[in-house]
Amino acid sequence: MERQHVKRLYRSAFEPVILSAIAGGGQVTLRWIGTPNDSNYNLYVTTDSGRYDASPTVTVAGTYYTYVGLDNGVTYYFTVTAGQLGEESAPSNEVSATPRRESVLRR
Repeated sequence: MERQHVKRLYRSAFEPVILSAIAGGGQVTLRWIGTPNDSNYNLYVTTDSGRYDASPTVTVAGTYYTYVGLDNGVTYYFTVTAGQLGEESAPSNEVSATPRRESVLRR
């Protein structure tokens, strides 16, 4: 019988929870609650709610990240997983943000 390769999900006491997604000009800053003993976090980004690539967009060590180089006026969706020893937790909640061109005040 042929074995299939399946990404293993480890069981965590809880999954990460995204607290905020603050959009700026061409960027979004995300902050989330981490999970105990996790070594990294995998951030997934898409423009189609709920449809993420199998590979993370970026892996970070902390519990915040500013994603730059985004198109203004486009809505982006984000989720994050906790990583530990090559395995991932279940995904966090999904949040969205739409970067906008920063306004300039004129006198």
